[in-house]
This record gives sequence, structure tokens and C-alpha cells, in this order.
Amino acid sequence: MRHTKPLLALILTAVLPFSAMAAGQTQGRKSTAPLTVGDFAVMLAAATGKGPALEVKSATDALVKAGVPLGNPRATLSEGKLAEILGFYGVRVRSSAPQQAITRARPSPP
Repeated sequence: MRHTKPLLALILTAVLPFSAMAAGQTQGRKSTAPLTVGDFAVMLAAATGKGPALEVKSATDALVKAGVPLGNPRATLSEGKLAEILGFYGVRVRSSAPQQAITRARPSPP
């Protein structure tokens, strides 16, 4: 059981960026609209196999039942909230801008 969290953290670290990129590519363009906590819950539920990931309500219900600190699914996902969620899985991250919104698009280089 002690090996589960590091393995899950490794899987999440590897899968989540690809999930976000794939979701952005299916729209045919990169979206600069902020993700909601519920949008992220759907991606997270799909990546972790925690319940149905087809809709926000079922994904958030399954993750909250598992103890994931999601909060309001309609709220904009911030770097601080993302760090809190990843912390639940044992991934320790820091943010220099905890209020910064998370989007599907990667920022373009200056």
C-alpha cells in the first residue's frame, strides 16, 4: 500500500499534461479559457480510473468520495488549488502565483 501513492503521483505527473493537450487538440485549437475545477476533475477521474469521467457531476462525486479536496466544481482552477489537489496524491508543488488560472493552452514563448 505504501507504494501506491508514489506510483499514482508518477502516473499523474506523466498523464495529466497529455490529457490536457489531447483535450485541447480535440477542439481543433488551443483554448485560453480557464479550466474549472470540474473540468479538471473529469480529466483526473479519467487518468486515475476513479469513477465515471463522462460528466463533471459524476467525476467530482467519485473524487470527493475518495477524499480529493476539489472544492467548488464551478470555480476556476487556480495554481494554488491545483497544488492542493496534487498534494493529496503526494505530489508536492509550489506556485509563485497561486491565484493564476490554469488553462488548456500553453503560454507561447516571449
